[in-house]
Amino acid sequence: MTGATRNTDPVRLGIIGTGLAVEKLHWPALKRMTGQFQVTAFSNRGRANAEHFASYSGTPMDAFVADYQDLLRRDDVDAVLISLPIPLNYPVTKDALDAGKHVICEKPTGANATESDAFVKLDGQYPGQTVLIAENWFYRDDLRFTRSLLDDGAIGRVHLASWRNVGQLVPREGEFSSTPWRQDAEYVGGPHLDGGVHFIAQMRLLCGDAKHIAAETQDANSIFAGPSDMTLNINFVSGAFG
Repeated sequence: MTGATRNTDPVRLGIIGTGLAVEKLHWPALKRMTGQFQVTAFSNRGRANAEHFASYSGTPMDAFVADYQDLLRRDDVDAVLISLPIPLNYPVTKDALDAGKHVICEKPTGANATESDAFVKLDGQYPGQTVLIAENWFYRDDLRFTRSLLDDGAIGRVHLASWRNVGQLVPREGEFSSTPWRQDAEYVGGPHLDGGVHFIAQMRLLCGDAKHIAAETQDANSIFAGPSDMTLNINFVSGAFG
């Protein structure tokens, strides 16, 4: 459009929660996007974690606030990255939107179905504000390429899909499995609500929305709360089975 200008200033980002996900996932990405994002504030309940973040990111401790509500009141924060234990995802996201901030929030959308439904509805309740769930598998190049082949009709459509994931869920120092809130989960589904949403994102990207779901679970892990094993059968709207 004639006369239109594009704002090239970086987004002023506040980070709420500076734990393992920020250190291992988000900060490495933010380092590569210094022209797009500038961290102007960060919040964490524990000062030690905050000081650790400041040390590896080079962000001054002057930008630290202990209470995330104080971060949300700052005028130098356009958007927030929320990286907190699962039960905090929905309430903190709503607080951020109420404060007029754009939101990038770690998956999943809530600690239970009620919260997740409420989270999805937030997108239509705050016109002009962006709400994004950081589900990285939905943006994987290989899955997007496969989706494009399906859309183009190059490989037909999905009739039957099978996924199998087997892993060892044991605490390891410095790894996500060592996080106390994951071991004593205050949310339904245990590890399936945490890591399992990646596989759901993959299934939905390639097969579409689910029409009917049936599942069986068992709890065979004495360390982590919630079911450790799950068998899931899905009928998709597209006609595919998985």
